[in-house]
Amino acid sequence: MTKYCLAVVVAMTMSGCAANVEVRYPAPTGSVQHGSLLVRFSEPMRAVSVSIDGLLVAEGKHTERVHVIDVPTGSREVSVVAAAGDRTSAVERSEVLNVARDQEVSMLVPVPPRSLGHWISSAAFILSYTAIVIVGDWWRQ
Repeated sequence: MTKYCLAVVVAMTMSGCAANVEVRYPAPTGSVQHGSLLVRFSEPMRAVSVSIDGLLVAEGKHTERVHVIDVPTGSREVSVVAAAGDRTSAVERSEVLNVARDQEVSMLVPVPPRSLGHWISSAAFILSYTAIVIVGDWWRQ
């Protein structure tokens, strides 16, 4: 029974991994001064999209952080959207940030709590898996 539990724990851990995202601001670089922007969520989110001054720089990512390099200096409007998924609500946040030359500016985005449906489906999965393992052990005896 222990080997089954270990296999499920490993599979669940690997399937939920979020990757950090690093992107380059998609504008002509030239002689413009640049800085960088770090958007960090309090927990990993799915379907994350980030735009700077209306220009989409990251779309549909599963991540806890988005690092954008080569952002032109000055005041930039940063908009972040993430799907609700198993959360009580989706994330929609906009801030005006001042990007300085050769500096990194951060935007911290709080994540809503998990929904009741998430906890119910998690409990149903655990109970179903436990029942299958118990019946399987019983059947082999």
